[in-house]
Amino acid sequence: MKNTSPIDNFYNVLVENNYIKSRDKAERKFRFLFKNLDFTNKSVLDIGGGIGISSFYMASMGAREVINIEPEGAGSRTGMIEKFDKIKSQLNNVKNVLFQPDTFQTFDPKGKKFDIILLDQSINHLDESACTGLLNNKNDRKTYIKIFEKIASITLKKSKLVICDCSRYNFFNLLNIKNPIAPSIEWEKHQSPETWIELLKEVGFGNPTISWRSNDKFGKFGEIFFANKLTSFFFNSKFDFIVEKNL
Repeated sequence: MKNTSPIDNFYNVLVENNYIKSRDKAERKFRFLFKNLDFTNKSVLDIGGGIGISSFYMASMGAREVINIEPEGAGSRTGMIEKFDKIKSQLNNVKNVLFQPDTFQTFDPKGKKFDIILLDQSINHLDESACTGLLNNKNDRKTYIKIFEKIASITLKKSKLVICDCSRYNFFNLLNIKNPIAPSIEWEKHQSPETWIELLKEVGFGNPTISWRSNDKFGKFGEIFFANKLTSFFFNSKFDFIVEKNL
């Protein structure tokens, strides 16, 4: 039997189990999310990683260890651990990914430091109430500073923090109209990348690189022509940025 590389096996398993629609679409997502980030021998924390798709991707790309934290309890999505275990059981060459049913606030790193921390559509869920009032309430701002201080405490100098989310600002939301492309997004529970970058700067993260995602239906053509802030403003306002620990 022909040997399959870890990353090919990853895509094959996820497509066969309908966790992703196609390899091409998933590859576009990961290009947007990680750019040319090198995972080789890196220690990674995936905050709010769900069933672990990004975690298994990073492990398949050479990460030494990946911890996926996702609260499995009241108010959270159910069945995460079972789905995670099912994927892991089929990825025979990826054993270094762990699932921990914690919130970030309750997560105990046990002295570990991480080279890469990922928050993919989870930064606003760290504290939704504080996120909503972040621009106008000093206590909400302090809440997120405290969370970011914990993130800073478990990273090393030059560690990377990868954040993907939707901006607070969207054409339809400003007109008080439901966005036909992303009707379920509660825009008031999100913030712009500039807001997050400003807060992260206070705890020692800098050198930000921001990118904006085009709508998936435009495929590779959209990556070239529509992946910018202005176009995204009229679609789902999805951004990605990477910052580096400076201290």
